Formats: sequence, structure tokens, C-alpha cells
Amino acid sequence: FGDMNRGNSLDILVGIPHLWSASSGITGECKYCRKLILSGGYSCEICSFPIHKQCMLKGDISSCGNVAPHQLEHRTRLANFLEKRPPKILSKARSAVSRTKWQRRWFVLTRDCNIFYFKDKTSAAPRGVISLTKYTTVETREKKKIRLYNEDDPTIREFILKADSTELQALWVAQIRKLIEEGKKGILGLAQSLHTRQVDRRKNERCQIAHKLSVKISEGKNFPPTSLRSALPSVYCIISCGYEFRQTLTIWNNQNPVWDEEYELNEFNTERDTFRCFVVEDHLLLTDSDLGIVEKPVAALGFDVHNKWFPLQQPPAQHVTGDIHLKITKKGAALTVKVLECNFLAAQDPNGKSDPYVTLTYGKTKKKTQIIKRNLNPFFW
Repeated sequence: FGDMNRGNSLDILVGIPHLWSASSGITGECKYCRKLILSGGYSCEICSFPIHKQCMLKGDISSCGNVAPHQLEHRTRLANFLEKRPPKILSKARSAVSRTKWQRRWFVLTRDCNIFYFKDKTSAAPRGVISLTKYTTVETREKKKIRLYNEDDPTIREFILKADSTELQALWVAQIRKLIEEGKKGILGLAQSLHTRQVDRRKNERCQIAHKLSVKISEGKNFPPTSLRSALPSVYCIISCGYEFRQTLTIWNNQNPVWDEEYELNEFNTERDTFRCFVVEDHLLLTDSDLGIVEKPVAALGFDVHNKWFPLQQPPAQHVTGDIHLKITKKGAALTVKVLECNFLAAQDPNGKSDPYVTLTYGKTKKKTQIIKRNLNPFFW
């Protein structure tokens, strides 16, 4: 990685994503496969990157490099002026010589393991970017310097930075070291962990954690037999409140099952959320069916202990919970929909997770996203 004004390319591993929009007709050469785009092409609204639709779907495209500091605000972890020592250059004698003049740059450390550096805060594009996934070690040096290097691969450029104070030096070293450890998870793992942290932050903002809700599922009785003749039901329970779900074990072949399982729920809004207990029949190889449901608003429970039999109510056709983030753009007769993420989905699998995907329908056109395995807060690329 190097300065753009020195002729080096800007290669961002996980940076600002492209903002794709469909284009019509011949739009030039695809920058991914270097072939002419005759129809069905796309281009980035930020950096005008042209690409075939089939190339875009491959997913291994470098991120958008035409980014200003204000476009990084939502993912910035740290931003300060630092001094950067220029890279070594070759002298006429073909020996490496260090340039002594330090360059003062505006450095932005992002949560996706990148350090962007700009000439100043108002620059329209970065001079360069450092991908922390390529580095293994960061350490403090004398005179408020920071050394960043890869001890396993000396061919990767070493960076020497200088902070304005020892406090700022320690802060940058601690944050970079933490992101280097996170970067070892890989690109997809990193992206999902970032998304999970954002979901947790929003969850804490929306929840009022004033009290814990303790639930003990003791037993059930008089459950009807299955549709098979003389077959006894196999029953389990799912409890939910706010953004939490718990599932009991399945009691096999018993009309009067005993669970004696206790749970604590604490991620709920005391004024708005409802406690639900779904009683479900386990069909093993077939789709499970709901036998009934118990619903109680959290506000109505108060501080009392409710130790009694609850009659089951008719279960709803489908238990729906969660949010979806879409970006919808209409240009003339063209409708562009980008699926970004989903939050707080209902658990549909015995492991307390789901394998969600999104289906979009517009007229006779139907599109389906990729399936995100074992996740209640999926992040779609």
C-alpha cells in the first residue's frame, strides 16, 4: 500500500461498499473481466466502477476507493492527525535510503480493520489505506512512534507513525492491536462480528433492562394424541420475550410431559413486550406443529410470582418477529432493491438459530438472496 500521488494503486480489502445501480445499453468495458458490457450492466454511483451483473455476483470485487472522511463516520473507531514516515527509496547506488521529512496526515481507523490516511479532514479521497489483516504486530517506540509490521512476511511494507502525545500513542497501539486480533477471523467472520456488535448496540438502546424475568416450565397435561393412531405426542416448549428465545428438551411419547426447566430473560422492554410460551409437537421427520400458546404482557406480570396452570390459547398462523433493512430506489420504470440486513428474527431450528433468506417479488419477477446459516441477525452482502 502506498500514497496515491506516487502512482500506487489503492487496494481496500474491506472498505466502503460500492453503491450499485443498473445501467442500460453499452456502458464500456467491465473492470472485472475486461470484456465489453453490451447489456445488463451495473455501475457504482460513487466511483463509476462499470461491471457485468454476473461479475458483480461473484462477490470478490475490491471495495470503493473514492471515499471521503465524512463517509467513514459510521464505521470510524479512531481519527487523529499523525505523522507518517515516507517509505525507503533506492539511491543511485541501489541501496535503501530513508527520507527524513515526515508527512502529517489525517488518519482514520475503521472497525473493519483498515487505516485510511488523508492529506487533511476535507480531502475528497484517501492518499492510501493500510489493511490490518496483512499485519501481525504493532508496538510502541521511543519519541511517541508506532511501528506496524508483519513479522512473518518482511516483504509487506512496514509503517512508522508518530503521535502528538504518549497518551495518543498508547490509544492507537491498543486499538490497532485489538483490530489485528479481530482480523484473524477472516473477512466474512469479521463482517459478521461487526454486524453483531451493531445489532447488540441497537438492542441495548431499545431495551429497558430494569428487571429479570425468571421462568420455570414445570409440566403439561392432557395433550391430544398425534394424527397417527394410538401414538402419544412428543412435546417441547419455546419461550420468547423481547429479543430472547429459549427452547426446552422434547419429552417423547407422553401426554403429560414434565420438564422442570428454568430460564432467565432480561432483554425486553417492560412496557411494550409480551411474554410468549409456544407448546410445539415434535414430528421428528416432518414439520413440527403448534399445539397452543400462552401470552402475557410483561407489564401485566408485575413483581408477583405466578405459579399456576395456564390454559393454552389457539396458536397464531405464524409467529413473526424482527426487522429488515432495505434500500429501495425507483428510476423511471426500473425498481432497484438492495437487501442489507435483518435483526431479531425468530428462532426456527432446535439449536435456537435459523437459516434465513429473503425473497423479493415484483409483478412476475422473483428474486432470492443467499441463505445465511445459523443466524438470527443476518448480514447480506
